[in-house]
Amino acid sequence: MIRKRRKGLQVQVFAGRDPLTGRKRWLSRQVDGQTKAAWRQAKKVEAELLEQVDRGERRDGRSRTIGELVERWLEWRQQVRPISPVTVANYRGAIDRYILPNLGRANLHEVDAATLDTLYARVRATGGKCRACWKRIRRGEPALRADVRYQPRPGADEAVHEPDCARGWPVSASAVREVHSVLSGAFKQAVVWGWTAHNPAKLATPPAAGRANVAPPDAEGVARLLTAAMDQDPELGLFLRLAVVLGARRSELIALKWRDVDLGAGEVLIASGVVRVAGQPLIDKDTKTHAKRRVAVGAETVELLKAHRARQAAAALAAGTTLPPEAYMFARSPNGSAAISPDGISHRFQELAAQLGVRARLHDLRHFMVTQLVAGGVDWRTVSGRAGHADGHMTLATYAHFQQAQDRQAAEFMDRLLVAAARPSR
Repeated sequence: MIRKRRKGLQVQVFAGRDPLTGRKRWLSRQVDGQTKAAWRQAKKVEAELLEQVDRGERRDGRSRTIGELVERWLEWRQQVRPISPVTVANYRGAIDRYILPNLGRANLHEVDAATLDTLYARVRATGGKCRACWKRIRRGEPALRADVRYQPRPGADEAVHEPDCARGWPVSASAVREVHSVLSGAFKQAVVWGWTAHNPAKLATPPAAGRANVAPPDAEGVARLLTAAMDQDPELGLFLRLAVVLGARRSELIALKWRDVDLGAGEVLIASGVVRVAGQPLIDKDTKTHAKRRVAVGAETVELLKAHRARQAAAALAAGTTLPPEAYMFARSPNGSAAISPDGISHRFQELAAQLGVRARLHDLRHFMVTQLVAGGVDWRTVSGRAGHADGHMTLATYAHFQQAQDRQAAEFMDRLLVAAARPSR
């Protein structure tokens, strides 16, 4: 169907009904002018649209905006395969903070690789804003400049806004790469859905990811941390002990339940993780690799586990309750039904490390296990499985520069081999 419009011709072709809503679908395109040449062009456009319908394609991306795309994509992404709640929250933040304010109203066909590169550079240089200004931006209000007076919330007293959020400040490369991940995934799916013919994110260049700075504490520092923690805070002491011997992530340790521990066999099943997402209660989720792993622990660690269970059971009894098998090993309730806070355990560790003068993060205890096992000659496959890496290549790529001890053993082995080969045979 070709219809006259004020300044041109509108070409519309019926493309069937939406299988979900039952509404009619139309493919449409505009042609400028109403001359004979314009009518001939309109006929060609009509033939092209009919051909697209015959092929089952929907090239209606010109009417779609980036805002529609990323919202639809995020909803779809959560349905197709497992995704961490933390990742969802990060994607949501990238959409709300950087994509919607800058490109939300842009049509898909208007965005190319140069547009995305400009966005990445702008976010990298001036994407930083305070929490109050992010709320203002979500309400459609501008970010504030420095030293202006504003009302933090309705009914509150006026305050002075200190940072210059209107200008903004630099953000990390990882934050920009989060934006790129969203746009790359969304445009890829837009091609599949027929909303656009190409993915400009393929040609865009986000900032390079920095190499992980792995700097675990030495064995003496770790020993001081464990000894002091056991003396001052036995629960923290056991937590740190398991962080060292299991090499587990913080979320995985917090998610441990007594049903996951086989004291007789000296094994711990790492099956899930507990994470915090802003504005939500603690979330129990899969491990980072969505896979369970069973890890052995030594006899001394088993005794510490038994002692901790006895303390927990006694505390539950004193509170008039019991400790069921599904109780969390590290709990903030007498019956073990509620896990401890991830941020809380990190703060306890940081206070202890500062007290002892040990420069380390909680996550560095995981690095400590891996580097010590590598230096001790344990094979990469075993180390990777114990750490819960998806494959040994990640372990090797991250920790290869810590294998000096193995390299020294290899050199000495080759020397012995050559000396033996040079000896005259009898």
